[in-house]
Amino acid sequence: MKLKDQVAIITGSGSGIGRAIAIAFAREGAKVVVTDINEESCLKVLAEVKKYSPKSMTMKSDVSRGDEVKKLVDITLDQYKKIDILVNNAGTGTVHFLEDIPEEDWDRIMSIDLKGVFLFSKMVGKVMIKQKRGNIINIASTSGHSPHLQGNAYSVAKAGVKMLTRLAALEWGRYNIRVNSISPGFVRTPGTEIVYSDPERHRKRAEVIPIKKIGTPEDIAKLALFLASDDSAYIHGEDIVIDGGFLTTLYQQIPPRPPNK
Repeated sequence: MKLKDQVAIITGSGSGIGRAIAIAFAREGAKVVVTDINEESCLKVLAEVKKYSPKSMTMKSDVSRGDEVKKLVDITLDQYKKIDILVNNAGTGTVHFLEDIPEEDWDRIMSIDLKGVFLFSKMVGKVMIKQKRGNIINIASTSGHSPHLQGNAYSVAKAGVKMLTRLAALEWGRYNIRVNSISPGFVRTPGTEIVYSDPERHRKRAEVIPIKKIGTPEDIAKLALFLASDDSAYIHGEDIVIDGGFLTTLYQQIPPRPPNK
């Protein structure tokens, strides 16, 4: 087992990508802390996780609140005496052009998608510094690489996650703490079901991806497992794009050059 007896906190693991990562880690022997703002979802995922890792636990938390983050970290330490892996996955978004997004929506997205990553990284990072070891994986997005139409605060926050990853990698590598991020492209999750439940919209999105398919949460979980394991022991400070080649398609959108004569 790649993660035998390791303790992993996974934020936003009540559904979607976080759920898939929690199950993948549990299958590989990790004791998983399932945490999400939705307590009911946490309990459902914990039941799945415990099929593989009976000593896992769950706790509701709001990643944007420092007091709740500290409480979860303290309880995890009390329960397991260590924290080996942190996956900052919790996130949210909205669909607005910049001129239309309400200020409260901007603040809410930034507080969850970027501040939440900072709070968990800071508090778990302190634990890992004392341990002289650890592994942090942040879930960014291709929207943080290229501006996403109506992406507003989400795109900005995910770009910030990439930089926060690099900064933490720079400062914490000396403590044997690896820090990397993952940038998924189009992935079908409960949160994006409104997009992909429409067959025509699904087809059009898949069409611009070189391998012609939409990603799954399990696709992302496989990469997270790789980064969490010793298989990636020399990978540090990187953002890995997993999008079926979507970011390479820019030149598919314009007429090709004429052939050389």
